[in-house]
This record gives sequence, structure tokens and C-alpha cells, in this order.
Amino acid sequence: MAVGNVIETVAYCQFGEQQGLNVRHWRVTVQTSPTLPLGTIANALHTRLAGLYGGVMSTQAEFLGIAVRPVGAGFVGQPVESNLGPLTGSISGDPLPRQVAGLIRWRTNLPGRSGRGRSYIPFAAETGNSTGIGPTAGYLANLDDLADGWFQPLVIIVTGGTDELLPTLVRRVPFSDALITNYAVVPGWATQRRRSTFGRPNTGGFSGVSEG
Repeated sequence: MAVGNVIETVAYCQFGEQQGLNVRHWRVTVQTSPTLPLGTIANALHTRLAGLYGGVMSTQAEFLGIAVRPVGAGFVGQPVESNLGPLTGSISGDPLPRQVAGLIRWRTNLPGRSGRGRSYIPFAAETGNSTGIGPTAGYLANLDDLADGWFQPLVIIVTGGTDELLPTLVRRVPFSDALITNYAVVPGWATQRRRSTFGRPNTGGFSGVSEG
């Protein structure tokens, strides 16, 4: 990896036979170390995000870990996974339907749809649902913490130097990326139908389908 390179990171969550995947990208902006190990990046992001995912997920769901791989124009590298173990969600009560998701919107300085992105955060529970039609204030606060965890620079300290990665939004055809400048937590529930109870089972482990 070198300055300007882009990596793809995938957070894996599981509830029964359904996975919830959140795919985000990072651009290397500083590299003073001789190498930037993908496993180190995966474990650093796992450490940062595991508890934050726990705060927005049902006690019947698990955060499994992070997979990291380099990507570019016409190029996708092999994924490397974190090895720190799963973490169970902490929201009590009956789980909400598995297609129900918290929603984070990402923004860059690019105009129009090409400058925007979304993350559908999986597997909330009734305690995070208000008596109206949306999430509770507590759930939204935890969702904001998770969004900030994805948004803040990722600083990796390894032997020989310090590296920094910034969150970026990728467009694949033609391949390009733009740094994320801000985010917004949506005060309502979204739907990700691929996670539906009646959808196709998705238990493929860490590597596989990119969902968003």
C-alpha cells in the first residue's frame, strides 16, 4: 500500500441465517512506515467498531469482524480478516424484522448522487424503537457514535512509522474516489430487503457479497 491507494473494508454482522454487511472505503493519505499490513488495519478497525456495533444491535445478533482488501481500477486484492473474535449486540427486547435498518448518509464535496453514499446498519431490537414510527433518542445517539467511528481518520502505528487513512466514497466505473466530508444519521428506519427473514440465507462468512 502507498499514499493514494484505496482499501475496501467490510464489517460483518450475523443474525441467524442472515448477514448484514457494511462496506466502506479508505484512502491512504500518510505512510511513513515501510509497510502497511492489511491485518493490522483490520484489527484496528475491529477494535474501534465492535462495541459501537454492539450498541445498535439486538442481543440475538453478533458483530463478527472486519475484512480488508485493496481495490482500484480493474483490481481487487485478496481480503484479510480481523482475528479478534465476535461481539454480541446489547439492545434487549424482541428483535425488529431483519430488513429494518438504521441509516447513515455520507457526503463528499462532489455534487449530485455521485457525491453521496449510504450505510444500512443491521439488526436493531424493540428497545431501540420508539412508540411512534422511528428509533429512540438513545438508539440514534449510539448510531451517531457508530457513524463517527467510520468517519474519523484511522491512524495505524506500526514498526517504523505511522500511517493514516481517511474515509472515502468510491465509484467503480470508471474507478474514482472522493473523501467523505460529513455524515448525517437519519431519524427513521430504513429497509434493506436482502436481510429479510424470507430472503435467501446469507451465511458466507467474512468474504463474499458486497452489500453497502
